[in-house]
Amino acid sequence: MAGALLAAPSQSSAGVITPELDRFLYGAEAEEYVPIIVHLRDKADLAAASPGRSKRGVVLDRATRHEAAVLAMKAHASRSQGAIRSLLRRRRSEGGVDTFTPFWIANALYVEALPEVINELAMRPAVASISYDTPIELVEPVSEQPTKNAAAGAESGLKDINAHLLWALGYTGEGVLVSHLDTGADANHPAIGDRWRGHEPDVSPAESFFDPVTNWTFPRDSGSHGTHTMGTICGMTPGDTIGVAFDATWISAAVIDRIDLNRTMADAILAFQWSADPDGDPGTVDDVPVVSSNSWGFSPLYHGVPHCDDAFWDSMDGAEAAGVAIVFAAGNEGSGSKTLRTPADRITTSTNAFAVGALRPGSETVASFSSRGPSGCDNTTIKPEVSARGESVRSSIPGNGYATMSGTSMACPHVAGGVALLYDINPDLDPARAKEILMETAVDLGSTGEDNTYGWGRIDLLAAGQAVAAEMGGIYGVVSGDSFPLEGARIEDLGSEQFALSDSTGGYVLSVTPGATYDIRAGSYGYRQEVTSVTVPPETFVEVNFDLEASVDGTLSGTVTDSQSGLPIEGVQVTVLDTPLAPVYSNPLGAYDLNVAGGAAYDVSFSKLAWEPLVVEDVAIVEGQNTSLDVSLDPFPTILVWEPDPTPISGSFIRGYFENRGQNVLVAGNLDEYGDLRQFAKVFVCLGMSPNAYQIDPSGPEDLALVDFLEAGGGRLLYIEGGDFWAFDPATQIRSYFNIAGVSDGADDLFQVVGAPGTPTEGMSFAYGGENRFVDRISPEGGAKAIWYNPNGSWVVGVLNTSPSDHLTIGQSFEMGGLGSTTMLARISHQLSSRGGADSCPGGASHRFARRRAGCTSHKAKRGEVLPGCGDAPP
Repeated sequence: MAGALLAAPSQSSAGVITPELDRFLYGAEAEEYVPIIVHLRDKADLAAASPGRSKRGVVLDRATRHEAAVLAMKAHASRSQGAIRSLLRRRRSEGGVDTFTPFWIANALYVEALPEVINELAMRPAVASISYDTPIELVEPVSEQPTKNAAAGAESGLKDINAHLLWALGYTGEGVLVSHLDTGADANHPAIGDRWRGHEPDVSPAESFFDPVTNWTFPRDSGSHGTHTMGTICGMTPGDTIGVAFDATWISAAVIDRIDLNRTMADAILAFQWSADPDGDPGTVDDVPVVSSNSWGFSPLYHGVPHCDDAFWDSMDGAEAAGVAIVFAAGNEGSGSKTLRTPADRITTSTNAFAVGALRPGSETVASFSSRGPSGCDNTTIKPEVSARGESVRSSIPGNGYATMSGTSMACPHVAGGVALLYDINPDLDPARAKEILMETAVDLGSTGEDNTYGWGRIDLLAAGQAVAAEMGGIYGVVSGDSFPLEGARIEDLGSEQFALSDSTGGYVLSVTPGATYDIRAGSYGYRQEVTSVTVPPETFVEVNFDLEASVDGTLSGTVTDSQSGLPIEGVQVTVLDTPLAPVYSNPLGAYDLNVAGGAAYDVSFSKLAWEPLVVEDVAIVEGQNTSLDVSLDPFPTILVWEPDPTPISGSFIRGYFENRGQNVLVAGNLDEYGDLRQFAKVFVCLGMSPNAYQIDPSGPEDLALVDFLEAGGGRLLYIEGGDFWAFDPATQIRSYFNIAGVSDGADDLFQVVGAPGTPTEGMSFAYGGENRFVDRISPEGGAKAIWYNPNGSWVVGVLNTSPSDHLTIGQSFEMGGLGSTTMLARISHQLSSRGGADSCPGGASHRFARRRAGCTSHKAKRGEVLPGCGDAPP
């Protein structure tokens, strides 16, 4: 009883701890590690990955959307989870946390912690909710009957949804990848085994089968459910078609209702994360399935999980942003209202929990077991979305056999296979649009219009496929130069800047919206550009071939000067973008010149570290003539303040000090916000104090960027303050540059900071009022010097390292903003100026840059894109 009382949630955590976890904590022992999922409030911005047009008007294809989404989610998780991760590492060292795993598909973490730590987490403002890591289970079939003899031809449920009519048009799922979260799948079964993606050359099995229980990489099924559902998605043997998209390849995550071990919410979140990027490379998409079939969920009637539980919502949204359409079985809880399982009952959009109801043979009548709407989220919104055959469905089971099963688990993979066929028609289809089309083209059943029994009705894949095709159109052809095919030619729509590049045969396909007229320009370096007007009727691809004429070179020349002093700048890299031309560099007088193929317009970049990079757009080069282009570059600020501290007090303090002395300062929320750090002379990093300290991942992008900054030399200063960094981030590579050792976590209360004798801080003393007075003790080693002491115990709290001599580091375990004085910064700045500075930096870096159109005179232009491959002149 004492343990239960100790475990009781506090009043301040009410509403953050879910009711199910609340009930568990009341019965938990004080020393019992409880498995939980911590969801944070801050969500990743996935707008850059949404379908439509990019900032420059380019329609985002599936690969581009996938990369943008995964990178955004990973970066957001790394940034926003820093303080929570640091707290968990601290509590783990104290025994309050057994283990924790951060997710990026959702801004969440899996944690096994003592009840007191759970209550501590619940009081953090960044935490939205904490739920018990509940075991999840299948939507179990209501019946199962082995089938001895294979039926000839295709299963009737496939014909009910007109899959066979799409097959007849050549759409069978070839080249499309599908997946499910289920009990696994038997990769030895003849109906599906040969199309497991792991069999393909150069494909790792680990990116084709996910099993957190055993870490096996060859698919197997711990029951029979997963093999059956995968068979319905894509199964076939000669003369026996059981799958909707029978030429599709597949991958699988074995995380649901395992016979060997229960699987939980955390496993499902990990499976969504794996599905969104199986090979761990955001730049590839061939490993990413177009659809994930999910025949599982919680019944609010039986599992104690409430209607509309949002534990999986962020994971589902993240997977869909990465290009994976998510479909769910509605549930087998019968004919009563509000019987859908969760998360199938979600209603935040019309498609983001795409629930599938089950139909009887003949597909005109709902199966008695099929769960009905409305959604329990608001007791109003109609559910499910669509229906498909779910009763008496024959498909594969482990051991080379077949069985007939009934359940919405059997209906859901019919829809998943249907999504795959739509992607066979349009590989760049958006998940939400694919599901909208299935609803818009469904055969209405029951009451007129959408209803709580059938949703929009039975899916009709022929009608859906026709709708997908109707939204497609394009321009295709061959680009030649003097009658020879040109590889890499750029074909673009001048109205939207959407473009395509020709392949090795000169061939190209440019996707456009049909029913409109476009001005299309074709160009290749060394050839005159051609522009033609093309009308694309609905559902039509129009052939347009180009034969470009070779051009005569012109010249481009000019000077580059500093916008403030007017003096010439030597060593500015001048690059004619999107051409094979090597960059040239301005001479000591700031002058440059180069030969450029005439008859075309180019974007020209100018870059040198310590100046704002610039791109001048649409510089026309006339054949046989010189084009003069003089530009001036704005000096780049030399000081960067990076403050990921969730409760900041130092960043504005540091910025104000330098700005009051006429120096330009940039403040970054993300360390890479302004490009390569080597363009700065001083970088100040403010990580915050426990329990809100930010974590730098060892060997992560931030860690490596800081290392590159110091390795560039030139007298650079790197300052890092943090309450947990020195004690809990020993594996970071940047730590070794500070020569700090002998760390003791939370050694003493800090009320006063005093300078060290024989250092620039000698004789200085400040009252301290930072966020957390209980600061770490740190010690110098290897030639570093103590510069700040805590007189309460005479412990070191600040260390200066001047070895090697080409850079300077200062590490502190307290917040500079807690001093209320800028004298410390004055001493630091004096120390830097006495050693020289990083006024010019070695090149080869990537930058933020401004774009300016040819002929513009304004020096002030927006930052906003990344310039690949810019830097200073080589030695």
